[in-house]
Amino acid sequence: MFLIYRTPLYSNALKNNIPKILNLLLDAYLQKETPTIFKRNILVFASELFIASPPSDWQQKFMKIWKLLQKNNSLFVERHLEEKSFIEKAIPYIQEVSDVRTIIYDILSGYPENQDTAISYLYHLASNNILEIKGGKLLNKNIKEKLRTIIESIPDAPAVPMFILGNLSNILLEGNKSEIKSKLAKADLFKIENERVWSVILYFSNGDNNLHKKIKNAILKSKKLWYSGITDQGVSMGQYEFIALQNLNKTIHRKNGLIWKKTESKKIFNLLNNEFEKIKKTKIKMNDINFKSILEEMYYFLINEKKDLINIPEYVDTFNEIEANYHDERNYLTLYEGLLSEESSTVLWALGELFSDIYREDKIVHENELQLLLNKIYFQKEPSLEACLSYTSNLFYNYKTNVNLHKYANQLTQILTKYQKTKLSEYDKPFVDKRLIKLAKVLNEWNEKSEIVTEWLDIERDTNYNNIKLCINE
Repeated sequence: MFLIYRTPLYSNALKNNIPKILNLLLDAYLQKETPTIFKRNILVFASELFIASPPSDWQQKFMKIWKLLQKNNSLFVERHLEEKSFIEKAIPYIQEVSDVRTIIYDILSGYPENQDTAISYLYHLASNNILEIKGGKLLNKNIKEKLRTIIESIPDAPAVPMFILGNLSNILLEGNKSEIKSKLAKADLFKIENERVWSVILYFSNGDNNLHKKIKNAILKSKKLWYSGITDQGVSMGQYEFIALQNLNKTIHRKNGLIWKKTESKKIFNLLNNEFEKIKKTKIKMNDINFKSILEEMYYFLINEKKDLINIPEYVDTFNEIEANYHDERNYLTLYEGLLSEESSTVLWALGELFSDIYREDKIVHENELQLLLNKIYFQKEPSLEACLSYTSNLFYNYKTNVNLHKYANQLTQILTKYQKTKLSEYDKPFVDKRLIKLAKVLNEWNEKSEIVTEWLDIERDTNYNNIKLCINE
């Protein structure tokens, strides 16, 4: 079934038939006579067609199914994976304002039934460009009332309201954001157990010094700071559920991020040391357990806060030990070696590390590795080719004003030419096209005039892929 998401589905031969097929599927689902077992399969197949069919052709029928699921109390039932996937694949492309309002209102009304599913729906809806285009105009009286209730609940239990409001940030008014900030000042942040919500809280704190102090104090007391999953009973499945300080600290790209005082950095270092001792003891007993994620977080904390920690007697030894353990668990000694790996998971990890370094330093470090990536993309070399293209296109797009990148213009042009002439045998065409269009936009802004740049810009204009036309740029 997963093969329907690959290239043949998006061939020119099928292009004009996809809307017809999708409508026939939705009609069949809405027929009472259609057996339930078939309906589930219909949703799976239909969900893959939304991306290549104009929303005006299907959104009315989608809303009928939405209301039917709501009536049957299955809109927020997480175990109904087919329904959940069907909804999440469609709502990024809904363009009818009244339908978007209905979806938002229904989610805000029904989220207590299953908070995780509701938040997931809002996460997918957030990529819909209609939220950015219409903004606060999407707020009608009913939605405003729901938002008011959710904002009021922040002091008692901040996590869920913050995830909901974070995904709706594009439609919130300045008054809403001020109110959220005010409620956060009254919230008991020490109650927070979810490690991912801190970045949302930080966003809404908007650089407020008092809130930053409050956030830091709560993080310093949180059980999720350096949580490795090690408990008295063993190692839990939640070993990746730690607070990622890298995503909270102030950087050039995160101007309202946290700045730790020297005394705070030392406290964090001591907590790090305690957890690292647990990790070392656990690895002796259970050497098949991988602690790569938490070791990476520890490694970068020690690098980022080096100036405040370097005079601590055990700093150097701790850093060297963590670096050695991290390098051992990531399965490569150098980034170059990682990017050349034949293992997809290793390449993906190396990509993440490479681009984290670039964004953290705010300059093009690792030029040899970047050159390797460009070569890999040009020669269409697996594994993880699509991820390589995604990371690289985002880098050039985000740093398009950096004149030091202009030297790669010829290679980017060659990549665009190669992918136009030599199609990949099996790939996610809407995803890949969007990344190549990004590169064409960069070259266009650099005033690199060529036929191939024009061709890719024309593809953007004429495409029938909704992820390119209707989604906010990643």
